[in-house]
Amino acid sequence: MRKVEERRKEYEYDVESNTLSDRDCSKVDLPKGEFSCWQLYRKRLLHEKNFSESSVDRIEAECFNILKHLKKETKDNPVKGMVVGSVQSGKTANMAGLIAMAADNGWNMFIVLTGTIDSLRIQTRDRLDDDLRSQESDVRFELLENPKKNDAQNLLSKMRLGESDGVAISAYV
Repeated sequence: MRKVEERRKEYEYDVESNTLSDRDCSKVDLPKGEFSCWQLYRKRLLHEKNFSESSVDRIEAECFNILKHLKKETKDNPVKGMVVGSVQSGKTANMAGLIAMAADNGWNMFIVLTGTIDSLRIQTRDRLDDDLRSQESDVRFELLENPKKNDAQNLLSKMRLGESDGVAISAYV
């Protein structure tokens, strides 16, 4: 029982300061803006996908906790992670939540490797694309499926030159 209580404290959410309790974390913000990718995704989970408030709060806390442990500077050392879980266990919802929060905090490229079974790969791609795209969002997602080296380089060049503002890239291979 003591272990469970210790784990719970890791995920305690302080509503007043919008931070999770952990001392060695990066400085990132829980996106609060009405048109932030996270807030729009949160609304979608609650109102379109009928997630309970407690489920969405748990996704928020878990995603924010992971986000705080990612390094902002990734030029020489990209951030990598892996999501593993049972069927219908919330993997895609949590990935979308983390991608939304990370995009709101300035990350600009997300590569999602979804496996070799085409029907499941397409299902995950379509779900992430549907969950994250919004005309109202401060962030615009660009889908590159099975991208070639030049596709990503061209889009990154546009981002550096300011020709493509607020772009987050999601690639599904």
